[in-house]
Amino acid sequence: MADGLQHILCVEDDWDACEACRTLEILRRELHFTFADDFNLGLKLIRSGTFDLYLLDSKLGDHSGIDLCREVRKTDANTPVAVLIKDAGPQDRAVVIEAGASAFLDKPAALFQLESTVIALLRQAETRSLNARIAEITAMRDSINDRLSILGARLAANTERVIHANELMLKAHAFSAFVRCGGTRANFERLWPGVLGELATKADLGAVQSRGDEPDGLLTG
Repeated sequence: MADGLQHILCVEDDWDACEACRTLEILRRELHFTFADDFNLGLKLIRSGTFDLYLLDSKLGDHSGIDLCREVRKTDANTPVAVLIKDAGPQDRAVVIEAGASAFLDKPAALFQLESTVIALLRQAETRSLNARIAEITAMRDSINDRLSILGARLAANTERVIHANELMLKAHAFSAFVRCGGTRANFERLWPGVLGELATKADLGAVQSRGDEPDGLLTG
């Protein structure tokens, strides 16, 4: 976020778990926790706020933090979600993962376990975000290169068509003048390639002289 902090929403009604988060906030100054102690407030914050990580209690009175996790995943597939579970069995963990959670923590969670899980999830999210941006830039670059290639091919084709059209126009004028002077079509077709070659040579010499260079093989007096 713009303030340089990692914002974490903790939806938890257990005082000890909240105190552990507050302690972690003191130890890690880059972390900022927002707390909600019931399902409805947590849902309101999820829908209105922007967070880098969600930390949800699996049981919130008559509601479930797992349902909150599902709410997050309806609109956000990337932000990490960790669920706190007390006395969790394999089936409980499976339900949490099925709901879209990134990780789960057994309650009560030791501070070091809470810290390592939170930091790991935030770093993974940053890496995914960076990789997504790199992929987006790469796709944009490839798209630009493709468009430039198409444009270059079109320009080359247009240039060839213009050159061909100019040659046809020049040939028509030359043939008309040749016939007026008594020439035949057969002789014109025989002589025309040489005329084109001479014109090209003169054009090359003119380009060299226009730059102030001496043409190769010519001596100045």
